[in-house]
Amino acid sequence: MNTAFVIYFRAIGLYCLVTLPAIVLPIMYIISLFYAAIYGWFACALFVIVYVLADHFKLRYLPRMLVLSVATVASVLLAYQMMEVIGVEDNVWQSEFILFPVAAIISGWVSLFTLAHRVKEDCPDFADTNDAEETEESIF
Repeated sequence: MNTAFVIYFRAIGLYCLVTLPAIVLPIMYIISLFYAAIYGWFACALFVIVYVLADHFKLRYLPRMLVLSVATVASVLLAYQMMEVIGVEDNVWQSEFILFPVAAIISGWVSLFTLAHRVKEDCPDFADTNDAEETEESIF
């Protein structure tokens, strides 16, 4: 489960870098980072829940990465929609800031796939291959 939080925090850092060209309008960049910090927790909660469920159902590596990739998109969309639900923005899907969730999804995917080795370590098939290697080494 620790891996899910590392993926999330790395994605937030990447989001800050990916949206850096918005610094041309400093107030827009600052508001974007503020919204990511506040509403990103909805995304984090959903992603962690999906990650825990993937552990519970003992998904192998490829299905787990597919589920987590879809969860990344769903998490960002949930967080973006929560801005409208809570009342911060009106009709968020018709705003001029629609590229920010795209940047968040890309950041999430980059974070997920750069930490794929940590996700693989949590998979049951990874543990089986390590046990087999240790058994072979202990025999000789």
